[in-house]
Amino acid sequence: MPLVNHCRRLIPYLLVSLFCFSTSGQAANARNALNLEPASTLIAILDKEHKLSWPGNQRLFKAAGFAVEILNQCSDKNEPVCVRKALVDLRQRSARRNILFMTTGQHTKTVYSLFAKTGLKDQLAGVVLFRAQNLFEEYPPLKIDRAPPLLVFAKKEDDRGVVLASRRFADHMRRGGVWSWFTILPEDNPNMSQAFGQPPVIKIIYQFIGAGKDGENLYDVLAGHARWQQPPLNHDGFYEHAEFIKSYPIDDQFMSALKYVFASAPHQLKQWEFTTFKGFDVLAYRDKNKTTKDKRYLVLRNHLGHFYPVDLDVYGKYQPLIVTGIGYETNLFRINSFYRLKASYSWIDDEEPPKISVKPLGAFLHFQIPLPKELQMRFSIRSALSFASVGFADQNPLASLQKLSPSLQKIMTRTTNCIHCHSLDGVGGRAHHLSAATAEPQPGFALPLRSYSKDVLHNFFYDQEKVAAVIGVTPNPVPEDLVDELFEFLTADR
Repeated sequence: MPLVNHCRRLIPYLLVSLFCFSTSGQAANARNALNLEPASTLIAILDKEHKLSWPGNQRLFKAAGFAVEILNQCSDKNEPVCVRKALVDLRQRSARRNILFMTTGQHTKTVYSLFAKTGLKDQLAGVVLFRAQNLFEEYPPLKIDRAPPLLVFAKKEDDRGVVLASRRFADHMRRGGVWSWFTILPEDNPNMSQAFGQPPVIKIIYQFIGAGKDGENLYDVLAGHARWQQPPLNHDGFYEHAEFIKSYPIDDQFMSALKYVFASAPHQLKQWEFTTFKGFDVLAYRDKNKTTKDKRYLVLRNHLGHFYPVDLDVYGKYQPLIVTGIGYETNLFRINSFYRLKASYSWIDDEEPPKISVKPLGAFLHFQIPLPKELQMRFSIRSALSFASVGFADQNPLASLQKLSPSLQKIMTRTTNCIHCHSLDGVGGRAHHLSAATAEPQPGFALPLRSYSKDVLHNFFYDQEKVAAVIGVTPNPVPEDLVDELFEFLTADR
């Protein structure tokens, strides 16, 4: 089918740009949420703006084998009741076993009504809503045991209010028991019908309903999204010490950190009302806990295997907080991106392609007072935190590195941050990728520095861009004036 043939071209976009912010209480993965073949599925469209029902869109679905029915006969006054009756009638007279209902934000109340009323929701295979209206406050809470999946779209060019309303409507429905997924479309077209007609949108919907047998990689991505709508990691440990958590106003410095996180997709920032965040007071917790009182070092080991000791005698005056929530979102592991490596290691051939990985935001270390340039630290090593990631120590965990030359110490702890990903003589991290499907560490691991062969180290240090390209990661080169010293230090006894 022509739409399926395009699926693999969408994978890079999904791996880099799609983020998932809702939680799920029902579906185990996206492929199991819906598994519909075009021959058995009818797409019912309610769209008085004639954007979804634009003839070009109808032709695309019909070309893929779907039947299409337009439901624009209902008046505004009794639309919810009329649409329910129309769908019941359609279900009874259609030879297609499954109905996928699609509509626009103008009909948000009708969508709510379909879920709120019993009976009909069991007959719908799924619901797709474009641009929810900002009316969610009017909707009473739901409590649903069974419901069709809900996919809510907004566009990156949409006003902030539209994006906020779309996400919050998805969240509202999710809290009532609906499997809901919100995402932002990438198209730049101002016309909604043109945007809908673009292959990426069609392909997302097409894979959402599980139609066709191609594009298995895309199924893996959607399964990852579904898995992390109900994250296997959380901030519960922090909230068990709620007396150390307060709300703080969001300022420009806080926003700059988030802009860094979403540098490749800044439109994702439209999803929050940036007024306050929840911060766990590191120093207050340390000083009021008998087992940690007066300990000098905050030791972070995040869920990506990074290791970072923070000297609180130096950093304490900058008011360290661990951010555990933004707005009404209290689990920042719901905020994530997905990617796939080209290879697990540069010197080993994989028996099969690497699986989809997830890069979660999680809780992260933040300083209320901006750090001077010489003290700044990479965001990746101070994010993806849970309460279990946080510890304290009396002595410097990196004390053994003090026997190294000043230049080697600089390489290890500042310039390339070697020790935060790799270990040296038992000290350091073991960075890894995180499986989107299982939340378990997956290859490739950042191995102990002395465990690499001389040839592998030579390639790492002297041909870093090529090695990074093989794996599919960003290069992290050692400065030219220091690379020889580091190579000789690690290979001197070979």
